[in-house]
Amino acid sequence: MKSATKVKRVSSRTSRTKICSGVAVAFWVVHVIAACADEGTIEQTDSTQSSPLRESSLSLYKLRKPPKVEWKLPKRLREISGLATTPDGRLFAHNDERAIIYEIDIDEGEIVKSFHLGPNGIEADFEGIAIAGDSIFLVTSTGTLYETVEGSADEEVNYATDDTGIGDVCEVEGLEYEPSDQTLLLACKTTRGLRLKGGVAVFRWSIESHRLAEPDLIWVSEDEIGRHLPQKRFHPSGIARHPANGTYLIISAREHALIEVTPSGNVVAAEDLKSGRHRRAEGITVAVRKNGAFDLIISNEGDNRRARLARYHDRSRVKSD
Repeated sequence: MKSATKVKRVSSRTSRTKICSGVAVAFWVVHVIAACADEGTIEQTDSTQSSPLRESSLSLYKLRKPPKVEWKLPKRLREISGLATTPDGRLFAHNDERAIIYEIDIDEGEIVKSFHLGPNGIEADFEGIAIAGDSIFLVTSTGTLYETVEGSADEEVNYATDDTGIGDVCEVEGLEYEPSDQTLLLACKTTRGLRLKGGVAVFRWSIESHRLAEPDLIWVSEDEIGRHLPQKRFHPSGIARHPANGTYLIISAREHALIEVTPSGNVVAAEDLKSGRHRRAEGITVAVRKNGAFDLIISNEGDNRRARLARYHDRSRVKSD
């Protein structure tokens, strides 16, 4: 595999905002869960977590029924791609042709504001967004990362770039932040080369060192996928970390399916998504509500129609809404 290479920084910013781990409240107990028999344990790292830990988080949602809420998005978000949420529950999204970031009202489905990288939004094939502390990251299909910060309405924001070096072996389509070790997860829609044959690859990128992390890869074998879905092939279009247990939700627009995997690549749950309801599911994220519930949000690209945003409520907290 081609090793990661550093790219000249193009931002005018001279300092990076360091991502700091929060200090746990003194009386909180660190929870662990059994991810699978051969995996050991996963430490819970997000202090905002309040739902009981469980092996699978997909059981929180009625994905085989219509979503609790669904919005038709404005025309300028017809090609909505990635989704990400802030720790305080705000929702951000992007289109896939320009580096324009939108904040969307999570309760109304309306655009709150937008800001852009470069004068009019850099043109590229953007395929994912992640929020890590004060930094916002976009990624292109060839594995180039763009780092910026939140801007005000219509503001042009500075940015910096890194070439992850995975573009020769991976067509990236999905980005997420892993707070336990401050890495970015880059999901591959398609791969090339013998090393990545026969499964789904998710590369790990160290924000601090600007290189692939150790280990550099999360591998989900086709055999693992085939134990949970009718098909073994799976082409990711988005990835999200679930705060309840630290598993990863990987969605596929092509297969109309969703799998949940542990950080070691074991599939713990899967769901078929009705194609009529999720025609082209391109983005996925989990939003934490004020009552501690975890809502699942899926974006569906519009093609020749209006794009849609589906919101599935956390069933464990439905009585407290």
